[in-house]
Order: sequence, then C-alpha cells, then structure tokens
Amino acid sequence: MSSSRTNGLTKDYSGKFGDQYVLRRKNGKSLMTKLPEKSKLPMTEAQKRVKANFRAASAFAREKLSEPVMRAAYLKKGNGVRSAYNVAMSDFFNPPVINLINVSFYNGHAGDVIMVEAVDDFRVERVILTLSDENNNVLETGDCIHTGDGPEWVYTLKQDQQPVTGQQIKVVAFDLPNHPGEGVRNM
Repeated sequence: MSSSRTNGLTKDYSGKFGDQYVLRRKNGKSLMTKLPEKSKLPMTEAQKRVKANFRAASAFAREKLSEPVMRAAYLKKGNGVRSAYNVAMSDFFNPPVINLINVSFYNGHAGDVIMVEAVDDFRVERVILTLSDENNNVLETGDCIHTGDGPEWVYTLKQDQQPVTGQQIKVVAFDLPNHPGEGVRNM
C-alpha cells in the first residue's frame, strides 16, 4: 500500500483506479491499495437482507433527491458536512423515537390533552395515539397535532375516558420513509 500527504495527482480523489487499485483518503492521507477480492462464499440470509435494505434506502434517497424541495431540505440538514444523499440514507435507516408521553393534563375528560415528544434524525411526519383499557380494548385512537417546529405533539381526548389502573397509551410516530417508532405508557 502506498500513501501520500501532498501528492497533487491523488490528493482529492477516491474510488476504483483501473482493475487493480482503489484510491481512498484516511486521516488526511491519500492511500492506494489493492482492489479487494470478492468473497466466493454464497451470501447468508442476513447478508441478503442487509443488501436489500441498502438497496431500498438508496432508492428512497434517489427518489427524494429528485424532488427539489426535499433535496434542499436534506442539504440544509447536512449543514455542509454531510451530503443530501447521506442525510436521506440516514433518514431511511433511523426510525423516530418517542421520548415522552406526558399525561399531566389527562384527567379523563373530553378536551383533555396528552403531550407526546417524538423525534427523528430528519423529521417526524405523523403521530398516532391509541388509548386502551386494561383488557387491551381500544377506547380511543387518532392523530396527534404537531405544536410547531419542536418535537411536541398533542392529542386531545374526543370523549370522556376515566383513567384507571391498567389503561395503556400507545404512541406510534412515522418518519418520511414511513418507518414507525413506538412508545407505551401504562397507567
């Protein structure tokens, strides 16, 4: 393997060079290494799933970057450090997370609110809340309303639902690739 810090020919290049070498950068150095050999072993089922998932992520990124508004949003999120493509790939692989289900304002009356904090590495698109009784019978379900630019979402009770021990609040948040992230709060 050869390396160089100041070679004008290779300092900003990376990728395959002919059929024998690969150019890459590591720790401020330009490296030229032998082309890696492909394994002759058949792929395992897990490797096939990973490969299919990367294909799906790449297709998602290409589709979203073909839309000028989405390209601009992904570029902005990258802050000049990561490419729009890398941000879109990351968006595909990272589902939303429910950080908080706040029942401080839930007293079981129509109009009471349940606050939800849902975050994603890019953007949460939709949040659905389901209130179930102690036997897992659905009492009420519906969309939460986003309160602004932050991670807060609000669900307003449609009808009286007396809070009792055993009730469960399940929240599912979806990101742009429509991947779910779940959170549960038992009463």
